[in-house]
Amino acid sequence: MSSTLRRRYRGIVFDLDGTLLDTRAGMLEAINAVLHEQELRPVDAQDLAHSVHFGLDAMLRQALELRGSGKSVDALARQVRQRYLRTASESVRLFDGAREL
Repeated sequence: MSSTLRRRYRGIVFDLDGTLLDTRAGMLEAINAVLHEQELRPVDAQDLAHSVHFGLDAMLRQALELRGSGKSVDALARQVRQRYLRTASESVRLFDGAREL
């Protein structure tokens, strides 16, 4: 890195979720597990394609809307996050080239 760049920038910030790490499958799995517990049908990645870039709460909100559920996102989001964190080590993967970056 050139000395000019080092003086100009003190650090670089990366958005890991969806940028360097492919987390979609893990988030979808966690959402579907909670939907199942609520006796609601699962959703697939295509169902949530428009909300995946806005994070887990947006995905959950869209899933609940698609299933016609009046359940509160706030009431279920904690359960989804806990489930996601328990399974993330198996479901999250680096995007191609992320390790080299």
